[in-house]
Amino acid sequence: FAPAPVFSLAGGAYRSNSVTVAISAPAGTIRYTTDGSVPTDFSPAYSTPLVLSSSMRIKARVFQTGLLPGPVVAQVYNLLASDASTFNSNLPLIVINTHGQYIPGSGDANRINATVTVIDTFRGRTALTDGPQFQGVCQIQERGQSSAGWEKHQYNVELNDPYGNDEEVSLFGLPAESDWVLNGPYADKTLMNNFLSYELFELMGHYSVRRRYCEVFVADGASSPLVNYPADYR
Repeated sequence: FAPAPVFSLAGGAYRSNSVTVAISAPAGTIRYTTDGSVPTDFSPAYSTPLVLSSSMRIKARVFQTGLLPGPVVAQVYNLLASDASTFNSNLPLIVINTHGQYIPGSGDANRINATVTVIDTFRGRTALTDGPQFQGVCQIQERGQSSAGWEKHQYNVELNDPYGNDEEVSLFGLPAESDWVLNGPYADKTLMNNFLSYELFELMGHYSVRRRYCEVFVADGASSPLVNYPADYR
């Protein structure tokens, strides 16, 4: 196999209007994509550092004569607006970026490709600029039918590896899984009824859905990616 490409800058959230990313490899031709697809022989060839002026996902792969294509390496870069760069919380954070696409309704056929950044608490706090527990690609859709008419939406999120296959990951201390539910019942104004029901049932010795409170940001086709906080706060 050809070697793996190396990114000069790790993916993450940056307090900047632009970042510069260089990609290197000891041999071969580096090809990359920014639309979420896996790089092929026909993808653009990397030649000079990439200057990113908006949030972006980059997948890169090395092609070398006489060898099979190297592994796909994906990085996600979220550029924070000034009013988001200081956001912090006592809860875990999840940032979903659809890169300009609208999130469709329920149904597997309607899922779109997006990127997800998951940040767990450290010493009781989180910030959007903290190092992510997980950052990668995903598929997302709205969850529910009648609830789709509520002002606050719920989401199904499927974590994927750089090739688009399911990737099982442990988030927030919960068991590793590729399929996750972001459950935000708009009709429950206390934000506690479901959570407490699951918790009390578990304390009674029964199996119960495991759960964590979290705060979610979504940048989709309704707003510029990660630019209009707190409008993107869900």
